[in-house]
Amino acid sequence: MRLLALAVAGMSISICGVVLQSLLRNKFASPTTVGTMHGASLGIVFATAFFANIFLQISFSLIFALVSTFAFIKIIKYANFKSEFFLPLLGFVYIGVLSSFGIFYGILNYEWVFVCLPFIAMAYLYERKFAMVGMGENFANLIGIKHRLVTNIAIIVVSIITTAVVLTIGIIPLVGIVIPNIVRLIFGENTKRNFIYVATLGAVFVVVSDVFSVSVTVLGGGVLLVLLFVRRKFYG
Repeated sequence: MRLLALAVAGMSISICGVVLQSLLRNKFASPTTVGTMHGASLGIVFATAFFANIFLQISFSLIFALVSTFAFIKIIKYANFKSEFFLPLLGFVYIGVLSSFGIFYGILNYEWVFVCLPFIAMAYLYERKFAMVGMGENFANLIGIKHRLVTNIAIIVVSIITTAVVLTIGIIPLVGIVIPNIVRLIFGENTKRNFIYVATLGAVFVVVSDVFSVSVTVLGGGVLLVLLFVRRKFYG
């Protein structure tokens, strides 16, 4: 059950990376860098300090994930940075502030991670709209897509999936950045077609990392992320 849950978690966080990268048009957006994961964790820290009820704890975790994600996206859109490298730099500062209050996760049984599956399907169905919204509000409205509604749907889907993963497995760093970028480098920019590749590679990567050592996720993800930075710098 643990390995199956890890596979679903790896798949889920990787797909969340695809959604956020389409929405923000930034290859370094993920549940880690926009604060969703650490927001969910902070929600549990806050809730367990005041409530013993597990459903209240889950609710606060989801609320904090939503608020932290909405807040970061507002900040990044308001700042309007020209370079996409500013998002991960600002993101790591942002999650540093969130995690300074404490990190807490893994309070639910592994079965809860399967809550992610219908929302992964929803992300697949909405992927084209997420990408169109990422082109800007004027463009989205021009082709008949409600920009604010679709943006909110994307953030809610990512927050629910991420909260479920954090509460069952824990924080999985970098996977949401690394896996979509590796797939994109190999198979191209067709996000809809790449969904199955991202899901499969994300699941395999997290399971293999766990089989050898949990720290491999951090080490391997870190090395791959550096390679992506270098490739992007020299090859565009």
